[in-house]
Amino acid sequence: MCGCHYPVSYRHRLRHFSHRLCMTISARLKVDSDSDKAAAKNAAEAEIQAARNAMLKKPNGLTQFVTLFYGFVIMFIMYGAQQYPSAFGQGTFRA
Repeated sequence: MCGCHYPVSYRHRLRHFSHRLCMTISARLKVDSDSDKAAAKNAAEAEIQAARNAMLKKPNGLTQFVTLFYGFVIMFIMYGAQQYPSAFGQGTFRA
């Protein structure tokens, strides 16, 4: 195992096992260098810029119609909710 003479204690075996495990994991993990971080940052900025460019495009007619339609539906509902308390003799709505 480690060149030690047997018998060795459980603690000794555990220490060597954990050392080997840490060495194996650290050998397999990729270390991020500054160039990797810069490349990731540039890729993120490019993705953000692409999303901004997509938002600057004018929506088509169907999207505009659906948005305005739902806007008027919500306005109608809110107006009805505002008028609801006055129909029952309450001047202002109190929760």
